[in-house]
Amino acid sequence: AAQFVFVDGECVLVQPDSRADVMEAELVPTLQALWRVGTATSMLPCVLIQRPVAKFIFRGADVMAPGVHSVVPMRGVEKLPAVGSLVAVCAVGNPSACAVGRLKAAASSLGAAGCKGEAVEVLHYFGDCLW
Repeated sequence: AAQFVFVDGECVLVQPDSRADVMEAELVPTLQALWRVGTATSMLPCVLIQRPVAKFIFRGADVMAPGVHSVVPMRGVEKLPAVGSLVAVCAVGNPSACAVGRLKAAASSLGAAGCKGEAVEVLHYFGDCLW
């Protein structure tokens, strides 16, 4: 079972594996947490998606590589995120994250013509049960 961290009545962090030691556990920020800090890249690297892709994310779909515009590192970090890293998902032109997920493909290959396969496993999205 997961554990949840609330601030001012809003869930801001999720610990997916409640069996792990809280000091060593991975904490996944929710959209509410990302929106509180202003820009998603303040907390996580960001996968920018083409705007029409957002409607699929809002139905619970993972992000597929052809829908990715580019990947932006976390603010203050030059290096692109590694496969397996937590990432925010934002639509081009909208600074607010629409999902949080785990990077499944090399960031350097995403956004390139002909890139195929799953890019981000979506863990939380706008309109889901955490919303």
